[in-house]
Amino acid sequence: MAPVALILLLLFVPVVGHTATYEASDYRSFIRDSAGNWKMVNSSNGNMTITSGNGGNTVHSNGNASLPTTKGSKLANLSWSAFTNLAKAGSALASFAKKLSPAGLAVGTALYICEQTGICDVDGQWTIPAEYDPLEYPSTVGYFKYCTGFGCVVNGTNVDGPSPVTTCKSTASALSEFTYGSTPSNIQCRFVRVSDGSDYLININEFANQCPTNYTLVNGQCNFNGSNQSRTPTDADWDQAANDLNQPGTTDHLINNGQDVPIIDPGVQLPTLDNSPIQLPIGSETTNVTDDQGNNIGSQTKETTLNIDDAATAENPNLIDLTETTTTINYDINNNIIDQSTTVTETSQPAPDPQTNDYTVEFDTVTDTPLQEKIVEAPLNTTSWGGGTCPPDIDLVLSVGNFVFESQPFCDFAIALNPLILLVASIIGAYIVITSGRPQTA
Repeated sequence: MAPVALILLLLFVPVVGHTATYEASDYRSFIRDSAGNWKMVNSSNGNMTITSGNGGNTVHSNGNASLPTTKGSKLANLSWSAFTNLAKAGSALASFAKKLSPAGLAVGTALYICEQTGICDVDGQWTIPAEYDPLEYPSTVGYFKYCTGFGCVVNGTNVDGPSPVTTCKSTASALSEFTYGSTPSNIQCRFVRVSDGSDYLININEFANQCPTNYTLVNGQCNFNGSNQSRTPTDADWDQAANDLNQPGTTDHLINNGQDVPIIDPGVQLPTLDNSPIQLPIGSETTNVTDDQGNNIGSQTKETTLNIDDAATAENPNLIDLTETTTTINYDINNNIIDQSTTVTETSQPAPDPQTNDYTVEFDTVTDTPLQEKIVEAPLNTTSWGGGTCPPDIDLVLSVGNFVFESQPFCDFAIALNPLILLVASIIGAYIVITSGRPQTA
Protein backbone atom coordinates (compact mmCIF):
# COMPACT_ATOMS: atom_id res chain seq x y z
CA MET A 1 0.00 0.00 0.00
CA ALA A 2 2.93 2.32 0.74
CA PRO A 3 4.27 2.30 -2.87
CA VAL A 4 0.81 3.20 -4.21
CA ALA A 5 0.51 6.12 -1.78
CA LEU A 6 3.97 7.34 -2.75
CA ILE A 7 3.06 7.26 -6.45
CA LEU A 8 -0.15 9.25 -5.83
CA LEU A 9 1.79 11.77 -3.75
CA LEU A 10 4.33 12.33 -6.52
CA LEU A 11 1.54 12.90 -9.06
CA PHE A 12 0.21 15.86 -7.07
CA VAL A 13 3.56 17.45 -6.14
CA PRO A 14 4.59 20.23 -8.57
CA VAL A 15 7.87 19.95 -10.40
CA VAL A 16 9.76 23.15 -9.60
CA GLY A 17 11.95 24.75 -12.24
CA HIS A 18 14.11 27.87 -12.31
CA THR A 19 12.50 31.30 -12.40
CA ALA A 20 13.19 33.95 -15.01
CA THR A 21 13.96 37.45 -13.76
CA TYR A 22 12.17 40.01 -15.91
CA GLU A 23 11.71 43.76 -16.26
CA ALA A 24 8.75 45.04 -18.28
CA SER A 25 10.07 47.69 -20.66
CA ASP A 26 6.65 49.38 -20.88
CA TYR A 27 6.15 49.43 -17.11
CA ARG A 28 9.01 50.75 -15.04
CA SER A 29 7.80 52.06 -11.70
CA PHE A 30 11.21 53.28 -10.57
CA ILE A 31 13.99 55.23 -12.26
CA ARG A 32 17.31 56.63 -11.09
CA ASP A 33 18.28 60.12 -12.26
CA SER A 34 21.72 61.32 -13.26
CA ALA A 35 22.47 62.27 -9.65
CA GLY A 36 21.73 58.73 -8.46
CA ASN A 37 18.40 59.57 -6.81
CA TRP A 38 15.60 57.02 -7.11
CA LYS A 39 12.07 58.15 -7.99
CA MET A 40 8.70 56.56 -8.61
CA VAL A 41 7.70 57.33 -12.17
CA ASN A 42 4.53 59.36 -12.65
CA SER A 43 2.80 57.57 -15.57
CA SER A 44 5.37 55.35 -17.26
CA ASN A 45 4.49 55.55 -20.96
CA GLY A 46 0.92 56.32 -19.88
CA ASN A 47 0.53 52.75 -18.59
CA MET A 48 0.14 53.48 -14.89
CA THR A 49 -0.94 55.95 -12.24
CA ILE A 50 0.52 56.74 -8.84
CA THR A 51 -1.13 57.78 -5.59
CA SER A 52 0.08 58.73 -2.14
CA GLY A 53 -0.59 56.84 1.05
CA ASN A 54 -0.12 57.21 4.79
CA GLY A 55 -0.59 60.98 4.54
CA GLY A 56 2.07 61.30 1.86
CA ASN A 57 4.74 59.19 3.57
CA THR A 58 4.33 56.40 1.01
CA VAL A 59 3.65 56.31 -2.71
CA HIS A 60 2.03 53.60 -4.82
CA SER A 61 1.96 52.80 -8.54
CA ASN A 62 -0.68 50.78 -10.34
CA GLY A 63 -0.97 49.78 -13.98
CA ASN A 64 -0.91 47.07 -16.60
CA ALA A 65 2.36 45.50 -17.71
CA SER A 66 2.74 43.38 -20.85
CA LEU A 67 4.45 40.13 -19.82
CA PRO A 68 5.77 37.33 -22.07
CA THR A 69 4.21 33.87 -21.74
CA THR A 70 3.99 30.70 -23.79
CA LYS A 71 0.49 31.86 -24.71
CA GLY A 72 1.74 35.18 -26.07
CA SER A 73 1.99 38.53 -24.29
CA LYS A 74 -0.46 38.96 -21.41
CA LEU A 75 -1.44 42.08 -19.48
CA ALA A 76 -1.00 41.85 -15.72
CA ASN A 77 -2.10 44.48 -13.21
CA LEU A 78 0.86 45.29 -10.97
CA SER A 79 1.09 47.57 -7.93
CA TRP A 80 4.29 48.72 -6.26
CA SER A 81 4.72 50.52 -2.93
CA ALA A 82 7.66 52.60 -1.69
CA PHE A 83 8.48 55.11 1.03
CA THR A 84 8.61 58.77 0.00
CA ASN A 85 11.99 60.45 0.45
CA LEU A 86 10.71 63.56 2.21
CA ALA A 87 14.23 65.01 2.40
CA LYS A 88 14.15 65.41 -1.40
CA ALA A 89 10.43 65.98 -2.00
CA GLY A 90 10.62 69.71 -1.23
CA SER A 91 13.47 70.28 -3.65
CA ALA A 92 11.54 68.45 -6.39
CA LEU A 93 8.46 70.66 -5.99
CA ALA A 94 10.38 73.92 -5.48
CA SER A 95 12.57 73.45 -8.56
CA PHE A 96 9.51 72.59 -10.65
CA ALA A 97 7.47 75.57 -9.41
CA LYS A 98 10.39 77.95 -9.90
CA LYS A 99 10.38 77.22 -13.65
CA LEU A 100 6.69 78.05 -14.06
CA SER A 101 4.31 80.84 -13.20
CA PRO A 102 1.77 80.11 -10.45
CA ALA A 103 -0.94 79.70 -13.11
CA GLY A 104 1.04 76.83 -14.65
CA LEU A 105 0.64 74.65 -11.56
CA ALA A 106 -2.18 72.31 -10.62
CA VAL A 107 -5.08 73.76 -8.66
CA GLY A 108 -4.14 74.33 -5.03
CA THR A 109 -0.37 73.97 -5.45
CA ALA A 110 0.43 77.69 -5.57
CA LEU A 111 -1.62 78.25 -2.40
CA TYR A 112 0.13 75.32 -0.70
CA ILE A 113 3.56 76.76 -1.57
CA CYS A 114 2.46 80.18 -0.30
CA GLU A 115 1.27 78.76 3.01
CA GLN A 116 4.42 76.74 3.60
CA THR A 117 7.11 79.08 2.26
CA GLY A 118 5.75 82.63 2.05
CA ILE A 119 6.36 82.70 -1.73
CA CYS A 120 2.92 83.54 -3.09
CA ASP A 121 0.99 84.25 -6.26
CA VAL A 122 0.64 88.02 -6.62
CA ASP A 123 -0.91 89.11 -9.91
CA GLY A 124 0.26 85.90 -11.60
CA GLN A 125 3.91 86.20 -10.49
CA TRP A 126 5.87 84.52 -7.73
CA THR A 127 6.26 87.20 -5.06
CA ILE A 128 7.25 87.44 -1.41
CA PRO A 129 4.58 89.83 -0.08
CA ALA A 130 5.37 92.51 2.46
CA GLU A 131 4.86 91.36 6.04
CA TYR A 132 3.43 94.74 7.01
CA ASP A 133 1.36 97.37 5.24
CA PRO A 134 3.74 100.24 4.35
CA LEU A 135 0.91 102.72 4.99
CA GLU A 136 0.58 101.52 8.58
CA TYR A 137 4.25 100.75 9.13
CA PRO A 138 6.33 103.42 7.33
CA SER A 139 10.03 102.87 6.81
CA THR A 140 10.89 105.79 9.11
CA VAL A 141 8.93 107.46 11.94
CA GLY A 142 9.68 109.90 14.75
CA TYR A 143 11.12 108.95 18.09
CA PHE A 144 7.82 108.00 19.78
CA LYS A 145 5.17 105.27 19.91
CA TYR A 146 1.46 104.85 20.71
CA CYS A 147 -0.35 102.49 23.08
CA THR A 148 -3.97 102.21 24.24
CA GLY A 149 -5.34 102.23 27.74
CA PHE A 150 -5.01 98.44 27.78
CA GLY A 151 -1.23 98.90 27.81
CA CYS A 152 1.59 98.35 25.33
CA VAL A 153 1.43 94.55 25.85
CA VAL A 154 -1.91 92.70 25.75
CA ASN A 155 -2.14 88.96 26.43
CA GLY A 156 1.60 88.62 25.85
CA THR A 157 1.53 90.50 22.52
CA ASN A 158 3.24 93.82 21.83
CA VAL A 159 0.49 96.12 20.58
CA ASP A 160 2.33 99.44 20.49
CA GLY A 161 2.56 101.06 17.08
CA PRO A 162 3.95 103.97 15.08
CA SER A 163 0.47 105.51 14.67
CA PRO A 164 -2.87 105.61 16.56
CA VAL A 165 -4.60 103.47 13.90
CA THR A 166 -1.88 100.82 14.03
CA THR A 167 -1.97 100.44 17.80
CA CYS A 168 -5.80 100.33 17.80
CA LYS A 169 -5.82 97.46 15.28
CA SER A 170 -3.05 95.57 17.09
CA THR A 171 -4.84 95.90 20.42
CA ALA A 172 -8.16 94.70 19.00
CA SER A 173 -6.44 91.63 17.48
CA ALA A 174 -4.99 90.72 20.87
CA LEU A 175 -8.36 91.05 22.63
CA SER A 176 -10.74 88.14 22.18
CA GLU A 177 -13.79 90.05 23.42
CA PHE A 178 -13.44 92.98 21.01
CA THR A 179 -13.00 93.65 17.30
CA TYR A 180 -11.61 96.81 15.75
CA GLY A 181 -14.19 99.42 14.82
CA SER A 182 -12.47 102.67 13.93
CA THR A 183 -10.17 105.43 15.14
CA PRO A 184 -12.44 108.49 15.32
CA SER A 185 -9.58 110.65 16.57
CA ASN A 186 -5.95 110.35 17.42
CA ILE A 187 -6.82 110.10 21.11
CA GLN A 188 -9.36 107.22 21.16
CA CYS A 189 -10.02 103.76 19.67
CA ARG A 190 -13.54 102.49 19.01
CA PHE A 191 -13.87 98.75 19.61
CA VAL A 192 -16.96 96.60 19.03
CA ARG A 193 -17.89 94.18 21.79
CA VAL A 194 -18.27 90.65 20.37
CA SER A 195 -21.00 89.61 22.83
CA ASP A 196 -23.57 92.32 22.05
CA GLY A 197 -22.10 94.54 19.30
CA SER A 198 -21.88 97.60 21.51
CA ASP A 199 -19.17 100.22 21.12
CA TYR A 200 -16.30 100.55 23.53
CA LEU A 201 -14.05 103.62 23.55
CA ILE A 202 -10.57 103.63 25.01
CA ASN A 203 -7.91 106.33 25.08
CA ILE A 204 -4.67 106.33 23.09
CA ASN A 205 -1.45 107.35 24.80
CA GLU A 206 1.72 108.69 23.17
CA PHE A 207 5.14 107.77 24.60
CA ALA A 208 8.05 110.01 23.60
CA ASN A 209 11.67 108.93 23.31
CA GLN A 210 10.68 105.32 22.56
CA CYS A 211 10.63 103.44 19.26
CA PRO A 212 7.67 101.17 18.45
CA THR A 213 8.08 97.42 18.24
CA ASN A 214 10.03 96.36 15.09
CA TYR A 215 11.69 99.80 14.89
CA THR A 216 15.29 100.76 15.74
CA LEU A 217 16.60 104.21 16.67
CA VAL A 218 19.03 105.56 14.04
CA ASN A 219 20.20 109.20 14.11
CA GLY A 220 17.23 110.40 16.14
CA GLN A 221 14.63 108.53 14.00
CA CYS A 222 13.06 105.09 14.25
CA ASN A 223 13.72 102.83 11.24
CA PHE A 224 11.48 99.85 10.45
CA ASN A 225 13.16 96.44 10.78
CA GLY A 226 10.48 94.32 9.13
CA SER A 227 9.42 93.87 5.51
CA ASN A 228 6.99 96.48 4.23
CA GLN A 229 7.76 95.98 0.52
CA SER A 230 6.99 92.97 -1.66
CA ARG A 231 9.83 91.49 -3.74
CA THR A 232 10.69 88.79 -6.25
CA PRO A 233 12.08 85.63 -4.58
CA THR A 234 15.79 84.97 -5.02
CA ASP A 235 17.57 81.65 -5.48
CA ALA A 236 18.26 81.68 -1.75
CA ASP A 237 14.52 82.10 -1.09
CA TRP A 238 13.75 79.06 -3.28
CA ASP A 239 16.45 77.05 -1.49
CA GLN A 240 14.78 77.84 1.81
CA ALA A 241 11.40 77.01 0.25
CA ALA A 242 12.75 73.56 -0.69
CA ASN A 243 13.52 72.90 2.98
CA ASP A 244 10.11 74.21 4.07
CA LEU A 245 8.39 71.85 1.60
CA ASN A 246 10.12 68.69 2.90
CA GLN A 247 6.92 67.31 4.38
CA PRO A 248 4.32 64.62 3.54
CA GLY A 249 1.82 67.12 2.10
CA THR A 250 4.19 67.78 -0.79
CA THR A 251 3.75 64.24 -2.19
CA ASP A 252 0.24 64.83 -3.51
CA HIS A 253 1.25 68.11 -5.16
CA LEU A 254 4.12 66.39 -6.99
CA ILE A 255 1.69 63.75 -8.24
CA ASN A 256 -0.99 66.28 -9.25
CA ASN A 257 1.58 68.20 -11.29
CA GLY A 258 2.76 65.10 -13.15
CA GLN A 259 6.13 64.97 -11.39
CA ASP A 260 8.07 61.89 -10.32
CA VAL A 261 8.16 61.31 -6.56
CA PRO A 262 11.51 60.80 -4.78
CA ILE A 263 11.65 57.53 -2.83
CA ILE A 264 13.97 56.12 -0.18
CA ASP A 265 17.01 54.53 -1.83
CA PRO A 266 16.29 50.83 -2.52
CA GLY A 267 19.60 50.01 -0.85
CA VAL A 268 18.07 51.31 2.39
CA GLN A 269 14.43 50.28 1.96
CA LEU A 270 13.35 48.04 -0.92
CA PRO A 271 10.03 48.83 -2.64
CA THR A 272 7.58 45.95 -2.59
CA LEU A 273 5.30 44.34 -5.17
CA ASP A 274 1.84 44.34 -3.62
CA ASN A 275 0.05 40.97 -3.22
CA SER A 276 3.15 39.06 -4.34
CA PRO A 277 3.11 36.29 -5.51
CA ILE A 278 0.44 37.07 -8.08
CA GLN A 279 -1.22 34.25 -10.02
CA LEU A 280 -2.64 35.10 -13.45
CA PRO A 281 -4.60 32.42 -15.40
CA ILE A 282 -3.37 32.57 -19.00
CA GLY A 283 -4.87 29.52 -20.71
CA SER A 284 -7.10 26.47 -20.48
CA GLU A 285 -7.16 23.64 -22.99
CA THR A 286 -9.29 20.48 -23.06
CA THR A 287 -8.76 17.63 -25.55
CA ASN A 288 -10.45 14.27 -26.05
CA VAL A 289 -8.41 11.09 -25.56
CA THR A 290 -9.02 8.16 -27.96
CA ASP A 291 -7.67 4.62 -28.25
CA ASP A 292 -6.02 3.06 -31.28
CA GLN A 293 -9.42 2.43 -32.88
CA GLY A 294 -10.45 6.07 -32.45
CA ASN A 295 -12.88 5.40 -29.62
CA ASN A 296 -13.28 8.15 -27.01
CA ILE A 297 -11.90 6.89 -23.70
CA GLY A 298 -11.70 10.16 -21.76
CA SER A 299 -10.35 13.71 -21.82
CA GLN A 300 -7.36 15.76 -20.75
CA THR A 301 -7.44 19.32 -19.36
CA LYS A 302 -4.43 21.65 -19.09
CA GLU A 303 -4.69 24.79 -16.93
CA THR A 304 -1.78 27.27 -17.24
CA THR A 305 -1.11 30.02 -14.71
CA LEU A 306 1.54 32.76 -14.77
CA ASN A 307 3.18 33.27 -11.37
CA ILE A 308 4.58 36.76 -10.71
CA ASP A 309 6.94 37.17 -7.74
CA ASP A 310 8.71 40.19 -6.29
CA ALA A 311 12.42 40.14 -7.28
CA ALA A 312 13.38 43.74 -6.50
CA THR A 313 17.04 44.46 -5.82
CA ALA A 314 18.93 47.51 -4.63
CA GLU A 315 20.28 47.99 -8.16
CA ASN A 316 16.96 47.45 -9.93
CA PRO A 317 13.74 47.51 -7.89
CA ASN A 318 11.64 46.93 -11.04
CA LEU A 319 12.54 43.23 -11.31
CA ILE A 320 10.01 40.42 -11.05
CA ASP A 321 10.27 36.63 -11.37
CA LEU A 322 8.04 34.90 -13.93
CA THR A 323 7.16 31.21 -13.93
CA GLU A 324 4.36 29.25 -15.55
CA THR A 325 2.52 26.46 -13.76
CA THR A 326 0.71 23.94 -15.95
CA THR A 327 -1.65 21.48 -14.27
CA THR A 328 -2.62 18.46 -16.40
CA ILE A 329 -5.68 16.42 -15.32
CA ASN A 330 -6.69 13.19 -17.08
CA TYR A 331 -10.34 12.05 -16.92
CA ASP A 332 -11.96 8.75 -17.88
CA ILE A 333 -15.06 8.54 -20.05
CA ASN A 334 -17.23 9.08 -16.95
CA ASN A 335 -15.36 12.30 -16.09
CA ASN A 336 -13.61 10.73 -13.12
CA ILE A 337 -10.05 11.91 -12.44
CA ILE A 338 -7.49 9.29 -13.41
CA ASP A 339 -4.36 11.23 -12.51
CA GLN A 340 -2.99 14.75 -12.25
CA SER A 341 0.43 16.36 -12.65
CA THR A 342 1.83 19.86 -12.29
CA THR A 343 4.91 21.31 -13.96
CA VAL A 344 6.54 24.67 -13.37
CA THR A 345 8.63 26.25 -16.12
CA GLU A 346 10.41 29.56 -16.35
CA THR A 347 9.30 32.27 -18.75
CA SER A 348 12.14 33.41 -20.96
CA GLN A 349 13.06 37.05 -21.29
CA PRO A 350 12.21 38.33 -24.79
CA ALA A 351 15.06 39.37 -27.02
CA PRO A 352 16.04 43.00 -26.49
CA ASP A 353 15.25 45.54 -29.15
CA PRO A 354 18.05 46.00 -31.66
CA GLN A 355 20.44 48.72 -30.62
CA THR A 356 20.22 51.90 -32.57
CA ASN A 357 23.24 54.10 -33.01
CA ASP A 358 22.90 57.84 -33.08
CA TYR A 359 25.34 59.44 -35.46
CA THR A 360 26.22 63.10 -35.19
CA VAL A 361 27.61 64.81 -38.26
CA GLU A 362 29.80 67.81 -37.58
CA PHE A 363 31.31 70.17 -40.13
CA ASP A 364 34.75 71.57 -39.50
CA THR A 365 35.60 75.23 -39.65
CA VAL A 366 38.76 74.95 -41.74
CA THR A 367 39.12 77.87 -44.15
CA ASP A 368 38.62 76.94 -47.79
CA THR A 369 41.83 76.91 -49.88
CA PRO A 370 41.57 77.91 -53.59
CA LEU A 371 42.43 75.11 -56.02
CA GLN A 372 45.45 75.62 -58.25
CA GLU A 373 44.53 76.04 -61.92
CA LYS A 374 46.64 75.26 -65.03
CA ILE A 375 45.63 76.06 -68.60
CA VAL A 376 46.35 73.17 -71.02
CA GLU A 377 46.35 73.96 -74.74
CA ALA A 378 44.50 71.26 -76.72
CA PRO A 379 43.88 71.72 -80.47
CA LEU A 380 40.28 71.04 -81.36
CA ASN A 381 40.57 71.42 -85.17
CA THR A 382 42.49 68.23 -86.04
CA THR A 383 42.14 66.80 -89.53
CA SER A 384 40.05 63.63 -89.84
CA TRP A 385 41.93 60.60 -91.02
CA GLY A 386 39.28 59.50 -93.44
CA GLY A 387 37.32 62.66 -93.91
CA GLY A 388 34.32 60.49 -94.85
CA THR A 389 35.78 59.54 -98.29
CA CYS A 390 36.83 56.23 -99.73
CA PRO A 391 40.63 55.73 -99.78
CA PRO A 392 42.40 55.78 -103.17
CA ASP A 393 43.13 52.61 -105.13
CA ILE A 394 46.14 50.58 -104.00
CA ASP A 395 48.90 49.79 -106.52
CA LEU A 396 50.48 46.36 -106.07
CA VAL A 397 53.83 45.65 -107.77
CA LEU A 398 54.50 41.91 -108.00
CA SER A 399 57.08 39.80 -109.84
CA VAL A 400 54.43 38.55 -112.16
CA GLY A 401 53.24 42.02 -112.95
CA ASN A 402 51.61 45.19 -111.67
CA PHE A 403 48.07 45.18 -110.30
CA VAL A 404 45.66 47.92 -109.18
CA PHE A 405 43.51 47.07 -106.11
CA GLU A 406 40.31 49.15 -106.33
CA SER A 407 38.88 50.39 -102.97
CA GLN A 408 35.53 51.65 -104.22
CA PRO A 409 33.73 48.24 -104.35
CA PHE A 410 34.63 47.60 -100.70
CA CYS A 411 33.44 51.07 -99.69
CA ASP A 412 30.15 50.51 -101.53
CA PHE A 413 29.75 47.16 -99.73
CA ALA A 414 30.44 48.75 -96.33
CA ILE A 415 27.93 51.53 -97.00
CA ALA A 416 25.30 48.98 -98.02
CA LEU A 417 26.04 46.91 -94.87
CA ASN A 418 25.71 49.90 -92.48
CA PRO A 419 21.88 49.66 -91.98
CA LEU A 420 22.17 45.95 -91.24
CA ILE A 421 24.85 46.57 -88.60
CA LEU A 422 22.69 49.25 -86.95
CA LEU A 423 19.69 46.87 -86.92
CA VAL A 424 21.67 44.08 -85.29
CA ALA A 425 23.09 46.51 -82.69
CA SER A 426 19.58 47.78 -81.88
CA ILE A 427 18.29 44.21 -81.41
CA ILE A 428 21.18 43.35 -79.11
CA GLY A 429 20.66 46.56 -77.09
CA ALA A 430 16.94 45.90 -76.68
CA TYR A 431 17.65 42.35 -75.53
CA ILE A 432 20.07 43.60 -72.90
CA VAL A 433 17.54 46.12 -71.56
CA ILE A 434 14.70 43.57 -71.44
CA THR A 435 16.68 40.81 -69.75
CA SER A 436 18.21 43.15 -67.16
CA GLY A 437 14.74 44.28 -65.93
CA ARG A 438 13.31 40.75 -65.74
CA PRO A 439 13.24 39.24 -62.18
CA GLN A 440 15.53 36.30 -61.63
CA THR A 441 13.95 32.90 -61.10
CA ALA A 442 15.43 30.07 -59.12
